[in-house]
Amino acid sequence: MSTAENQVYNYASESLESKRIPDPYPYLLNKDGKLILAYTGEVVQDHIERQTYLGQVEFNGLIKLQNWFIENDSGKMIWISPPYPGEYEVPKIIVSEIIEENKVKILFNRAIVVDDLLPTDCFLYARDLNGNFIDSLESLRANPIALNENIDWLEELSQYIDVSMVREFIESGRDKVEKEKAIRKARLFVAEAKKPGVNNLRGAKIIHPDFEDFYGDKSFRCKPRNITAFQTLFKNSQQIGGKEILKCVECPFCHKIVDAEIYDGEIHCPADKGCGKSAPYQKAD
Repeated sequence: MSTAENQVYNYASESLESKRIPDPYPYLLNKDGKLILAYTGEVVQDHIERQTYLGQVEFNGLIKLQNWFIENDSGKMIWISPPYPGEYEVPKIIVSEIIEENKVKILFNRAIVVDDLLPTDCFLYARDLNGNFIDSLESLRANPIALNENIDWLEELSQYIDVSMVREFIESGRDKVEKEKAIRKARLFVAEAKKPGVNNLRGAKIIHPDFEDFYGDKSFRCKPRNITAFQTLFKNSQQIGGKEILKCVECPFCHKIVDAEIYDGEIHCPADKGCGKSAPYQKAD
């Protein structure tokens, strides 16, 4: 699948995350026994950084999820990621369920950002969910938890935070509807970004009224390029002196993630962090 199409799904996921809508997405298993993205066919583990401590821990967790999917025909698994300095500001929960559609086995996932769940509550919540083997936050980060059939993970989570909005989206299927809407709009977003004179720095603000509500007012993490391509939301811009700063955008010239500077009618990749090149930029009235 093309890079542009990959961007579409990345943008759509980040749109939902910024609105704190559960983000639904399916995984399949390829002939080599590896999880792949159903939308793109790409092998999931190929996009995970493994050089750091955090990267290696999370990679091990993914392999456990993959093995569980291979070994079971039904069930749910939950993976709780507590905050991590410099990487994750708030916890995120991944809920995975084995389903079958048209005789195809699917790992159906939902990514849920839980701003109000305290780190200590992440640990206690895991223990409530059949995670008696969890003895620390780092153990939690490395170990997805297989759920017993009689455990309602949302009901257990409601002991710690308000889950009413998340429950409504999931039980009504609205999260799936919102994801499809975001995908359609993201596809237009990508096409608009390629037009001459709109913006030649990928990920920067697109001057078009249809995209004004694409992002919500919540943050999402600026992720490394090997995990996701899109880095910018409208709320990420700020004024520093006489320059406008667009944070976490990918320069199309050097492909580094930088805080781009806008001044004198151009958007600039900073020389100290990137390549120093610039492109024309037209700001909205």
